[in-house]
Amino acid sequence: MDRKRWMKRVGSCLVIVVLLAGSAWADPTGSANVAQIMEGFTHTGTPSLSRQRTFLTTDSIIFEAIYYDPNPACVGVAPASVQLLVFNLEGRLLLAFPSSAFTTSLGTKYRALFKDFASVASMPLGPGAFRWTYLVTDCAGTFQIALPDVPTFSVFAP
Repeated sequence: MDRKRWMKRVGSCLVIVVLLAGSAWADPTGSANVAQIMEGFTHTGTPSLSRQRTFLTTDSIIFEAIYYDPNPACVGVAPASVQLLVFNLEGRLLLAFPSSAFTTSLGTKYRALFKDFASVASMPLGPGAFRWTYLVTDCAGTFQIALPDVPTFSVFAP
C-alpha cells in the first residue's frame, strides 16, 4: 500500500474514532442505560415508507435519527447542541450544520433528530458517495455522542 493511500485510511480511522468517543453501544433497556443515538437513516418523505440511501441532485434529503437520554433532568429538555456532519468516504468533513438548523421533538427520553434539505443543490454537494452522522451534546453539556454506524448515502446527477 502506498503512503498516500495509507495516510488517507489512517485519517479516516482517526475521524471515526474521534466522532465515536463517548458513543454508547448498549441497548437503552439493558443494564447500561446510557444516552445514545440510534437508527440513523435518510429518506425523501415518510420515513417508514421510503427509507433510502440513493438520491438525485434534485431530490429532497431528510436526515433522521433517534436520540435517547435516560437522564431524568433531560426529559423534555432539548440537548445542549446538535450537529449534522457530512463527510466524503475518505473521512474529510464537508458540511457541518449547527443546532439552530434542527427540529427535535420534545417529551419523553426519546427524541427525533431531523434535518431536511429541499434539494441536494441547497447543500454544497455534487454527485458522489458520502457518510453522515449527528453529533449531540446532552442537555447538561457533559458529553457528546454520535451515531455508532456512520451511515452512507449516494447522490447521482439526473
